[in-house]
Amino acid sequence: MTFTVDTASSQSNQAMTNTATGIKVKAFESNSVIDMVTKNYEDGVKSIAYKFLQVSFENMDDNITLKKMGDNEFWEVNKEALRDAVRRYDIRIEA
Repeated sequence: MTFTVDTASSQSNQAMTNTATGIKVKAFESNSVIDMVTKNYEDGVKSIAYKFLQVSFENMDDNITLKKMGDNEFWEVNKEALRDAVRRYDIRIEA
């Protein structure tokens, strides 16, 4: 990204940074950096989630038991459901 305005300088150094165009350029640059950080964070969490599924399957001896909220009942999930989790499930993380 290149702009004709130095967005890092203080606003008194350049007249253009006080205009709507200067403000728009500064906002766009800040939003681009935040967007990049957010996407990297989402990709990192997604990678950890896939690793968690794979390691969980490799280290499980029994099926998974999940407690239902508010009840005294339980769900039992067959451990084979996680065998090819990396290929079968599409994990999407949104921050």
